[in-house]
Amino acid sequence: MIDPNSMTIWWGKLDAPGLNTTVVYDPSLPGMPTGQIYLYNAVRNSIIPYDWNIVWRYLKYVDPTELRLMQRALGHKWRTVRKEFVKASNRPVVNWDSK
Repeated sequence: MIDPNSMTIWWGKLDAPGLNTTVVYDPSLPGMPTGQIYLYNAVRNSIIPYDWNIVWRYLKYVDPTELRLMQRALGHKWRTVRKEFVKASNRPVVNWDSK
């Protein structure tokens, strides 16, 4: 399971009943509502707010080999969607590297 207070991007799986998809958690995304977590959903190719109290139990780690494959296959899509999301939010992005 991921730590919603983490300062690193996390790639994994959302393995819920009726849904199995790659997800990406980026703590620097602006405007995350309290009690929710933004996840990039590969099936929908969009960033979606999820209720943390519900979704946390369905988030799964992947092994390093699968992680590399996911990043190669979806990295460009993720970065494109992230860029559009940040631009649409009209809020500054937290840059964890500068802290």
